[in-house]
Amino acid sequence: MRYLDWNDTYFTQRGGGGHPSDIVPTALAVGEAVGASGSKVMSAIACGYEIIGALASAVWVRERGWDQGINVVAATAMIAGCLLELSPEELGHALALAVTPNVPVRQTRIGHLSMWKGCATAGAARNGVFAAWLAKHGMTGPPEPYEGRSGIWEQVTGPFDLQIPVTSGDLVIQDAQTKLRPAEFNAQGPIELALQRSGYQPADVDYICAHGTSTRANDRTETAAIKAAFGPDAGGVAISSPKSMVGHLIGAAGSLSAMVSMLAMRDSVVPPTINLDTPDPECDLDYVPNVARPMPVDVAMVNAFGFGGQNVVAVFTRGD
Repeated sequence: MRYLDWNDTYFTQRGGGGHPSDIVPTALAVGEAVGASGSKVMSAIACGYEIIGALASAVWVRERGWDQGINVVAATAMIAGCLLELSPEELGHALALAVTPNVPVRQTRIGHLSMWKGCATAGAARNGVFAAWLAKHGMTGPPEPYEGRSGIWEQVTGPFDLQIPVTSGDLVIQDAQTKLRPAEFNAQGPIELALQRSGYQPADVDYICAHGTSTRANDRTETAAIKAAFGPDAGGVAISSPKSMVGHLIGAAGSLSAMVSMLAMRDSVVPPTINLDTPDPECDLDYVPNVARPMPVDVAMVNAFGFGGQNVVAVFTRGD
């Protein structure tokens, strides 16, 4: 369930995850159709969150080139099956009927995003409900959709074990975090937090020393995160990346960017992003292409995004 891109997000230590709230309409729709009580609907939602959390903890989907819909369709089939009061045997058929024909590819969320990206998990949820209804009316599915020959394990995920509940502490529905903006959750948060703690507004920032790895995935994500955090002020800030000149210094990259920002303030010059001759249409902010820009810099921001979500953003100001 989302409005535009306002929904929740859940990530595991292995990096898997998605947006579990996309399964909520399944429970509401099926619950209304069968006259289920509010408590039963809420229990079904919590169960669905646990299934998605367990699959995200156990299965490398994104890294293998598949999309999160394969987990969503399984969870929604179980939610619908619970509310339809399917027997254990029928639930098994519902799961098989859900996952066997619904193995979406990661292309959904890579490169130029189509309208399908916004419909992908909703489509998976619909298919999960359909599978449960088929099972309720006697349709059978393949007996070993995961572990059987040419099944999900062999073709998509590799073998895995599920643990439900996911942890002995909080439920997944309690651990999920709210995703407020249409950008990667783990990139936009540090930008907003740095602004809040510094006391500055987006319009106060003169220069952003970007992470800027010159990779399609990173640059598009960072552009989206800046737009999300800065809003209408995103187009008015000068942005460049020293990696265009020195490459990626891994652990030292953030320190170098901090020094670049301090020198920009001292010398009133913003360094360029060199070799920027053919910009990505989705990276449409002011990236100071190829030539340094003399300009006063009183407030500078540094983005340093590391592997596994180790994201740091710092705000620097002139000492005088």
